[in-house]
Amino acid sequence: MKTVTIWGYLHHDGGAGTEMLGAVELLRSKGVPVRCVVPEGTDVLDPAEPRRRYFDSLGVETVAWRPGILEGATIFCLGESSLFDALWRDDATPAKVLYGSTMIGVGALNDAEKAAAAAGTVTSWVFQTEAQKEACEEEAGADLPCVPGYRPYFNLRSGWLRVPHTLAPKANDRFNVGRISRDCPHKWHPETWEQFARIVAPRPVHFTVMGWGPNAAAKVGDICQPWHKLHGTLNLTWHEHTRDPAALEAFWREQHVLFHFWDDFVENCPRVIMEAAAAGVPVIANHRGGLPQVIRHGETGLLFHDPEDAIFYTSNLAFDHAERDRMGAAARAQLEATYANPDWCWPWWETQLL
Repeated sequence: MKTVTIWGYLHHDGGAGTEMLGAVELLRSKGVPVRCVVPEGTDVLDPAEPRRRYFDSLGVETVAWRPGILEGATIFCLGESSLFDALWRDDATPAKVLYGSTMIGVGALNDAEKAAAAAGTVTSWVFQTEAQKEACEEEAGADLPCVPGYRPYFNLRSGWLRVPHTLAPKANDRFNVGRISRDCPHKWHPETWEQFARIVAPRPVHFTVMGWGPNAAAKVGDICQPWHKLHGTLNLTWHEHTRDPAALEAFWREQHVLFHFWDDFVENCPRVIMEAAAAGVPVIANHRGGLPQVIRHGETGLLFHDPEDAIFYTSNLAFDHAERDRMGAAARAQLEATYANPDWCWPWWETQLL
């Protein structure tokens, strides 16, 4: 059977790494040989590195890039544009290159990706949503070759990305609101704390923030400091960005809703939406970018145009735990029928890579 080469590796600094993990797990579950190629010096070349040990357990070959290794290869890559430098430096001619940008909106393609688009280096571009396709083609200034219907796999039984296997009842003695991202300023709204403070609930509200750091503090204000006007007014727990699967699993088990809100940033198909669905957590998010294609408003989550609606939707779910349980269960059911269903995902992969 044909070997699929993955350029890049599993990481938790964004959705692309965990999405590539799903691709590897799906391919291996179907008996497809997988080889991960990474630049020389990458930490996963150490056999003792945890991610390397997990990929070894799946039967994945992990090797350092060397001249000639990509010649004639069938390559899948998400967001690791260093692939193009490796191809051009070696003057390699792969059999096929499937590549997906991870961004949307202004900056949907970086300089290397634009050069690859102009040179025709990519056999087929991978787009998660129609909004992303439009944004990337606008950046490239041309139509990009692609095969529609890309189906990323989200493995509910992953041995690495731990998510709740089944839905468990959540305690209703308080209302838990979660927020998760990297410590990037564009992932935050400058009035995040003010929005939190205006959420109304019949029971105490507890906010958990994952991804807190200096960049977030510079954007929204450091509520941890006694001089902040809202210091001490919110029941708040914050954590720095973590790559620990156990900590992420614990976060999702506790939340009643995910408050996914920023100001001018445009998201495509963030993995946190799938993680929330896996845990039965309704998402309240901007009606922007690729999210309307992923979240069914009023069924699996809630989409808003106006920040006032975000506060209203969140408060409404605080009072109606039956509705939020129904919505969370619907999100989980949709995930199980689509992205978490290998039989639903596999036809696209089989057609494109084998």
